[in-house]
Amino acid sequence: MILEHALLTVTPGREAEFEAAFAEARHIIAAMPGFGGLTLSRCLERENGYLLLVRWQRLEDHTEGSAARRSTSGGATSCTTSTTPSPSWSTTRRS
Repeated sequence: MILEHALLTVTPGREAEFEAAFAEARHIIAAMPGFGGLTLSRCLERENGYLLLVRWQRLEDHTEGSAARRSTSGGATSCTTSTTPSPSWSTTRRS
């Protein structure tokens, strides 16, 4: 199992717009081959900061879809790590 994380910074005052757009985009991510689940969490220290965690079955699932996501991420930084599989992953949104 592969764990990708992206630290997202949203223009201040546009957080609600970002969350609405992400609600649509998560369906696109979830349809990609090897998708294993995702979470989007809002930063407690910075109102316009978010942490996106995406789980993939294989490194290739992440890297092949990653180029397309980076072209639309608007400056997000990401890091990929290996993790052990979890019994269940769900798509969740915290606000």
